[in-house]
Amino acid sequence: MSDTKICPQCGEEFLPNRANRKYCSKACQVRATNANKLKPLTPKICKTCGKEFLPKCTNQKYCSRACHPSYNKIPKHSHICEICGQHFENQKQYSKTCNDCLAALHAQGTLAGNRRRNYPMKHYHQKAKDFDNRLKLIHEKGLTYAQFQTLKLLYHLSDEEILSG
Repeated sequence: MSDTKICPQCGEEFLPNRANRKYCSKACQVRATNANKLKPLTPKICKTCGKEFLPKCTNQKYCSRACHPSYNKIPKHSHICEICGQHFENQKQYSKTCNDCLAALHAQGTLAGNRRRNYPMKHYHQKAKDFDNRLKLIHEKGLTYAQFQTLKLLYHLSDEEILSG
C-alpha cells in the first residue's frame, strides 16, 4: 500500500488512478481551487514605475496599462485635425479629427452614427456651425432647445416659423 496518497484538502488516504493525481475527488479539487481564489491579494510593486499597487489577480505585474511594455510598443501616428487644425497623435493610422472635435460633433448630433468613408468632414463642421447659430436664435427667443423641439413636433412648424414668430 505504498501507492496511496493523502488528500491535501480533506486529509483522507486514497489510491490514485493516475500518478499525478493530487486530490481524492473532484469535490476536494473544487474546494481547494475555490479556497485559493478567496485568498486576499497582497500589494505588489510595479515592475515599470516602482509604485505599490493592489493587483486585481495573482499574476498581475504592472499597476496600469500605461506601465505595461506592450502598451508602449503600439506605434502612435501623427495627424492634423481637419476641423480645428491642431496637431494630435493617436494609434489610428487614418484619423481625420482630434478627440475634442469628434466629441463636439457627436454631442451636437451632426455625426448621425453612419459616417460614410469619403464624406468630407468640412460638411460636418458646417452642420455644427449651423446648429450653433440656430441654438443662439432659439435662446434669443427665450426658449430652451427642448421647448423648441416640442413646438416643432406638436404644431408641425418649421424652424423659420418658430424663430420668426
